[in-house]
Amino acid sequence: MFKKPLYRLGLLNKEAQKSGNVTINGVSLKKCDLKEIRKTHIGVSEQEPSLLNDTIAANLFLGDTEDRVSYEFVLDILDMEPYINRLPDKLNTVITAKNNNLSGGEKQKISIARVLLRNPDIMVFDEPTSALDSKATEQFIQYLVNIKSSKIILIVTHSSDIINICDEVVDLRRVSVVG
Repeated sequence: MFKKPLYRLGLLNKEAQKSGNVTINGVSLKKCDLKEIRKTHIGVSEQEPSLLNDTIAANLFLGDTEDRVSYEFVLDILDMEPYINRLPDKLNTVITAKNNNLSGGEKQKISIARVLLRNPDIMVFDEPTSALDSKATEQFIQYLVNIKSSKIILIVTHSSDIINICDEVVDLRRVSVVG
């Protein structure tokens, strides 16, 4: 549907406020397939990710066979190769129903990798480095620096390392809630 990335969301611009028409890349939101937009243009990694009771590969790719970004490259960014290579079934290792065969950092890496593999135009990360080791944190931050000019990246964080690479920072302690 969209030939160009969603770098500019026409949300809440002055024209949209006056007309009541919200657009994405000039297309009325009313005419957009929101399910398709969420599937192809937006990726979210939560601090406490939800993982499937399935293989690591199934959790990484979520049935998407399109190779948008090399999975080896993403595994390298997050320093996942040593962990995966220690597993008897590698990427085919099954994550248990309660995810109790993974550490918090491993769950977080899978969640972040899932977003990076899809390579969406809009990436949302909630405390992405809270459970990561220092090497994975450093490499992930450097990757964000490298891609941020062509993506919309929203990050909820307490990490000064991440705050330091951000173009815009909203300190929620200073925002007042009305209503």
